[in-house]
Amino acid sequence: MERIRVGAPSPTSVLEKLRAPGMPPCQLVLSAEAASIKADFDVLPVLETFAGALAKRVRKQYDLQIVSSEADFVPGTPGAFVRVVRIDQGNRFLRYFLTLFGGKTVLEAEGHVIGPAGTKKDFLLTHKGSAGFFGGSAIGLLKVNARTLAAKIGKMMLKA
Repeated sequence: MERIRVGAPSPTSVLEKLRAPGMPPCQLVLSAEAASIKADFDVLPVLETFAGALAKRVRKQYDLQIVSSEADFVPGTPGAFVRVVRIDQGNRFLRYFLTLFGGKTVLEAEGHVIGPAGTKKDFLLTHKGSAGFFGGSAIGLLKVNARTLAAKIGKMMLKA
């Protein structure tokens, strides 16, 4: 049975192997506060996957550092403010029988990226996962969704 949980913790660190010491810092504020979370499992691994994928995407130019709130963001530093709006594990039964047409997992995020020159670009991104063996693991599909959104946001950060 699914349950809806509001709010989720956010990861407070990026794995050391994904950091890029010596590169200019960029910051990430990742929040799932007041998100619509429809999952019967802890979604923190999805958020950690997102942060890790973003760090991996930008590490050739930046050392990603996670800060806990927008108030802690250092002005003049490039970065991203990401608020997870929705996490939905979907319906495995529908994924199994309808594959591409039903039961999709959904990860939706909004926010903005700030470039080194202070340019700001807003975004609202949604990614849906639909395929997998016997309907697919919801957490596995949500991690794929997280990596895809992180790649899009990382690309925006590098272009800003």
